[in-house]
Amino acid sequence: MKILQVAYKSEITGGEMILFNLATRLRRRGHHLVVTCPTHGPLSQLLREEAIDVRVIPIKKTYDVIAASRLKNLMLRERVEVLHTHGMLVNIVGRIAAKMAHRSISISTVHLTRELAGGGRAENLRQWLKGKYYRSLDNFTARFNDRIIACSESVRKDLIDQGMRPDKVVVIKNGIEFERPQSLVAREHGRAAKKELLIGTGPVVGTISRFSKQKDVHTYLYALSNVVREYPTVRCLIVGDGEQRGELEHLSHRLALNRNVTFLGYREDARQILDLFDIFVLSSLWEGLPLVVLEAMAASKPVIATRVPGTEEAVVDGETGILVPLRDSTRLAESIKKLLADRELAQRMGKAGRRRVDKYFSVERMVDETERLYVDLMRSRGKNRGGFQLEA
Repeated sequence: MKILQVAYKSEITGGEMILFNLATRLRRRGHHLVVTCPTHGPLSQLLREEAIDVRVIPIKKTYDVIAASRLKNLMLRERVEVLHTHGMLVNIVGRIAAKMAHRSISISTVHLTRELAGGGRAENLRQWLKGKYYRSLDNFTARFNDRIIACSESVRKDLIDQGMRPDKVVVIKNGIEFERPQSLVAREHGRAAKKELLIGTGPVVGTISRFSKQKDVHTYLYALSNVVREYPTVRCLIVGDGEQRGELEHLSHRLALNRNVTFLGYREDARQILDLFDIFVLSSLWEGLPLVVLEAMAASKPVIATRVPGTEEAVVDGETGILVPLRDSTRLAESIKKLLADRELAQRMGKAGRRRVDKYFSVERMVDETERLYVDLMRSRGKNRGGFQLEA
């Protein structure tokens, strides 16, 4: 099949990682892949290293007719059979391009609905009007899709509540690539990271997060200020960056956490840093289906996270981790202290999390289900161009 994937960002975040895994694995299965990115960046560089054909088409607004026209022309020139977009803005523009091209199967993946992304409510009239505009446009253009992929059951429910046809929305849950057993090089890297960060024998609690309103790292810091009073040797590693970094560092200083908390910024070796954690924490206010939680579970780490749709589909409360209420630093602190006090329970939860990811959230399962959707839609239209063999 000739497949065009359209990325929302050029950075490597959750949705872009899903696109990368789909594109690289579908290419290895013999499909012809083209990916468009809004700019040159880390995503386009990684894709080119995997021999993926990358084009740059900026998409800046929902009514970007120039971008829609460029996508349409690319689809016709490359004889694209499946257009697959990722993210609300490119979903809307891509659907219009597919309608203009009159030929390709059109699929949109929704990683997070506007309802979930707004925490379920607008804070003012401007946000309410903006949300109503986007939802209306999303619903209108969705009629041009053959299928809409929701990354979780909670996202599917929100899309249907928003007004999309239930028969058009399918769930294909996010999947991740598992680490192979650590090589000698990887183990050496881990020892070097531990030495670099001056980590001794005390417990390590950590998070990997964007510093944004959504991730609510403030509540995490308030919880840590409670934890360190009882566990003064605990180390708290915070991997990530974002617009709130300055105020979070200031809050950490004000809470007298400087001896315990280390802000590591963006790290390309985040997975190796994750291996140093004894407990993984995510204090988000909303999520679609967070890849970072799946990564932590795949690394056999017990997860303490807020009870939000999406995260609830990954973490089984009391079995693979602990779910706590939103913005509740006291409950978050109590949960951290519970696992610090009971290492056997923490290890048991970590192992259960690994088994759950193995069973339900593998990248191969995600690619299989996506490829099967492409094939079913191609068959339903009676298409089989490019010599691709549709299985009986």
